[in-house]
Amino acid sequence: MKLLTQTFRYRFLLTQLVVKEVKLRYKRSALGIGWSLLNPLLMMGIFTLIFSNFQKIAISLPGHVPYFLYFLSGYIPWIFFSTATANSQLSVVANSSLVKQVHFPRHLLPLATVLANLVHLFLSGLVLICFVAFTPGVGLRLSMLLLPVPLLVELVLVLGLALFVSSMNVSYRDVGQILEVLLQFLFYLTPVFYTLDIFSGQMATVGRVLAYNPLAQLLALYRWMLLGTPWPGWFALWYPAAWGALLLVLGWRHFNARSRTFAKEL
Repeated sequence: MKLLTQTFRYRFLLTQLVVKEVKLRYKRSALGIGWSLLNPLLMMGIFTLIFSNFQKIAISLPGHVPYFLYFLSGYIPWIFFSTATANSQLSVVANSSLVKQVHFPRHLLPLATVLANLVHLFLSGLVLICFVAFTPGVGLRLSMLLLPVPLLVELVLVLGLALFVSSMNVSYRDVGQILEVLLQFLFYLTPVFYTLDIFSGQMATVGRVLAYNPLAQLLALYRWMLLGTPWPGWFALWYPAAWGALLLVLGWRHFNARSRTFAKEL
């Protein structure tokens, strides 16, 4: 409740921090906000060219879903998760002068970074919905109205991690390097460019283990709502939601405890 009340009380400051984050990201950039659209499209082209020809991946896709849509519907949520988490670790350190001079809830800094990346998610998400709308055999569907549900779960998940890594980076400046390696490793453990169904026979255990990745369940929800893939079950909702709630509580407690010494350590 303290997190919510402080955020609401300082909502104007939060808005200004989000606007600053968005502007800084595209400052002196020729394409500007177009990079939010170009990045997933370029990656879609590369992965489609390479992996759509892998027979085991191709036959594991639902019959009406082309590979480029399957990839894009997983990559866009993933890029929000990874970029928001990676950027947030610098949110306190990069605003050290503000932290030293002005009294305000420090958690607004990682929260602003996460919300700024949410803006980019919305922009790239519009491109995805356009692809879905004009792809034969897929098209728009009523289940898309439920997209705010997994989005909210992912937002909570990311915010919990953002609070933790941003506070840790104040004391340990190598958090960024460690986080980069961990996110790269997690990318390959998350079914962004492959399906869990490719793990069959002797490899079936690998698929069952990877299914306990909360991001794997979130992507299954996104794809059910966007593409009409098979319903993943309620586990795909409550399991990542439980992880998100746990990480938010732990991240907030850790951040709140360490924030008292930020001005001294920066």
